[in-house]
Amino acid sequence: MAAATSRRTSRWPAAVEKTAGYYLTRAIPQLANAITMLRLLSVVPLVVVIMAGHHIAAFALFSVMALSDAVDGAVARMVSRQSSFGAALDPVADKVLLTGAFIALWWVGLVPGWFIMLLGVRDATIVASTIALFLMTRELRIAPLAIGKISTAMQLFLVGVILSDKAFEWPMSSLVDIGFPIVSTVAVLSLLLYAIAAWRGVVPAKIRRPA
Repeated sequence: MAAATSRRTSRWPAAVEKTAGYYLTRAIPQLANAITMLRLLSVVPLVVVIMAGHHIAAFALFSVMALSDAVDGAVARMVSRQSSFGAALDPVADKVLLTGAFIALWWVGLVPGWFIMLLGVRDATIVASTIALFLMTRELRIAPLAIGKISTAMQLFLVGVILSDKAFEWPMSSLVDIGFPIVSTVAVLSLLLYAIAAWRGVVPAKIRRPA
């Protein structure tokens, strides 16, 4: 009798652990999505403080937002799981953050107009081409490329450098000056590599389609 009671008792920790793990693996991706959503909602306050000239507040807010980009990814990787909603929302939040920050910085004269136009044309070309190719093939699949992530990381770094230069008057103006051509070059390179990836995706799809 005592042995049976002991076996029943030993099952409880395993059952509790299994139940906790079940709900944890479903709660953590939602936490990552919440962090991403907060980053998206923080873009408007960031634009406001940049245009108002509150550079320290802008740098602090942007730093938290950029850090949240790493945090939500780390949270999702804790359980090696990311929801489809989160996978779609994360790059959108990054793009909205960067677009809002760069336009606000251009508005106050800290970013040249040609740089804004180049990034805008690059992003519009990728989006338009992806949609057009998908409509043509219905089978287009383009996985995120490492160069795209590098380009996003460099743009985030450039915004941080610009804001820190204005907020704390650190001697970073030369870094800002060389940052624009470097980031532009990587952005154009990423566009070319995405074009190659799209072509590789659409040609096999056309071959598979019946005549």
